[in-house]
Amino acid sequence: MVCSIYKLAHGVNFPICSKLLAMGKSTIYLVLHEVVYTINKIFKNLISWPKGDDMQTIMTDFYDWCGLPSVQGAINGRHVFIAKPSTPFVKDYYHHKTSGHNIVA
Repeated sequence: MVCSIYKLAHGVNFPICSKLLAMGKSTIYLVLHEVVYTINKIFKNLISWPKGDDMQTIMTDFYDWCGLPSVQGAINGRHVFIAKPSTPFVKDYYHHKTSGHNIVA
């Protein structure tokens, strides 16, 4: 799961992610697919694309607010607590204010 979060958060391609995390590209792909599928299944009623006129209203509002064109929505960050990862990047998952390991989702 950590490889999926890393790939989604940083937008790196599979070869770079594979090298950084010492995992096979196909393993990362399979884990990423499973994580994204599960997120979609669990949160299908909470996360959705705007429809119809809402889409244009949201894009106009984002552009008026910060000048970013074609933004169709945003997701607020929330700290999700996780078990301490056993990776070289473990310090990246520690949050000093919550005194625990978490990801922002």
